[in-house]
Amino acid sequence: MIVQNGYPMLIPGTGSVHGQVYRIPPERWPGLHAWEGVPTDYACGRRQLDDGRWVWVYQQPNH
Repeated sequence: MIVQNGYPMLIPGTGSVHGQVYRIPPERWPGLHAWEGVPTDYACGRRQLDDGRWVWVYQQPNH
């Protein structure tokens, strides 16, 4: 994880990141992406949790 322009974002690597997981209704994703600045400020990508579940995360663009 890095901080870019004052905002945290994930980057590819082998380390761990601790956080919270939220269930987001599908109809909310477009508004959330717009608020988070996807695809300019962030990209959205999938990552696997230690328990095997897959989640969507906001990460550095182009990764």
